[in-house]
Amino acid sequence: MDRHPLDQSAPGQILLATYNGGALVRAQLDSLVAQSEGNWHLQISDDGSRDDTQDILATFARANPTRTTLRQGPKSGFVANFLSLLTEADPQAPWLAFCDQDDVWLPHKLERATQWIKGQDPAQPALYCSRNWVCDAELTKLHLSPLFDRAPGFANALVENIATGNTVVLNRAGADLARRAAAYAGEVFAHDWWIYQLVTGAGGTVFFDPEPGVLYRQHSANQVGHGRQMRHVPQVLAGRFADRVGRNIAALDPVADLLTGDNQMILRQFIAARNASGPVRRMLALRRSGAYRQTARGQLGLTVAMGLGRV
Repeated sequence: MDRHPLDQSAPGQILLATYNGGALVRAQLDSLVAQSEGNWHLQISDDGSRDDTQDILATFARANPTRTTLRQGPKSGFVANFLSLLTEADPQAPWLAFCDQDDVWLPHKLERATQWIKGQDPAQPALYCSRNWVCDAELTKLHLSPLFDRAPGFANALVENIATGNTVVLNRAGADLARRAAAYAGEVFAHDWWIYQLVTGAGGTVFFDPEPGVLYRQHSANQVGHGRQMRHVPQVLAGRFADRVGRNIAALDPVADLLTGDNQMILRQFIAARNASGPVRRMLALRRSGAYRQTARGQLGLTVAMGLGRV
């Protein structure tokens, strides 16, 4: 348990993971400086960029020496890079925000997140996330990401991620939880989805802000891109969705003691559904587990995929 009092006046930490982002990262850095909430320190981990990313980052650090730390990443992919940032972040920071190199934050993004976090119980994990503007490579707005109707929860997090990483801000208790779990996580598909599972699984609070805070740039080099895990039928049939779910479950297993008793039961029931023999048994077991997606169409797709053994 953290015995240090929470200092809300201390700077929060923005965790920026970079790799060969020279063509785009300058716009993101400019958007950080333009935030209406200015009490932050930027932690940057570059994963061995071979373009001009490191030069751009070094120039920014020289211009902002008291609020920027630049380090080398583990060179094991974007998830490992973000988890290394999480592990090395200041444990006394009142909040942590994940930041992608190719997006642009709208000026109110951090202010809305931190104002919500200040109203939460500091002893309990809390996660802020929001809608975003899905944009093309030139940041032309295409459409808003979905507005979810059903409440966030662990039973949802097992099969769907509503906490897009470029919008996620954790309070200190949430960051502590994720930091503890990261030491045992192994390989997860995506840090944001796994953290959504952790916070909800541990009984924490998740707020999905309907106000978009990020211009989410879509381009050919996106590591994940705007999530459509259950919308691409060929990917589901090929087992890609099942692989992602399985990797997240494997990462939860060694830290299951961090989950509430009720959520441990949901996890066991969901694993039993995945392992059941025969489509009818799998679908019935899925229903017993309570796992749900945010839309009726998504729930139908989940049920069919479970029957086919593709979850």
